[in-house]
Amino acid sequence: MKLLLEEFIMRNALVVLDALLALGLIASVCLLLSAQKEIQRQARKQKKAFAELAGQLQSSSFWSQQEPYVEVAAPSMDTESSVAVHAGARAPLNMNKRVQALRLLRRGQDVGHVSAVLGMTRKEIELLIRVQELSSARSVGRAL
Repeated sequence: MKLLLEEFIMRNALVVLDALLALGLIASVCLLLSAQKEIQRQARKQKKAFAELAGQLQSSSFWSQQEPYVEVAAPSMDTESSVAVHAGARAPLNMNKRVQALRLLRRGQDVGHVSAVLGMTRKEIELLIRVQELSSARSVGRAL
């Protein structure tokens, strides 16, 4: 009798463990599915937010206006030729353009001519001149 009772308990324990294992597997699948739904929901929200932001950027006055082009004289002896220079946002001034600009300015070229040759604005060239003057004045002050 005792043997039958122990066998009954062992069988029931295995059934209970199998049932718990099956419930755990079902819960894991449910969590996976709910996580996938949440990820998809968040992706839709992000896509909608990006679309709204893109619409706002396109409708804003900053992006809707075309950047102006400025006609400047070409760096040649012919006064009839001209070059269209883009006056919009640009990349930072690299060292080659800086060196070329300073070299042309030392040779006595006009600021307008230097800006046309290098494709920069007059204000950028003027700023470059001021920075160069400040740095040379600073180096002279250190030497004294």
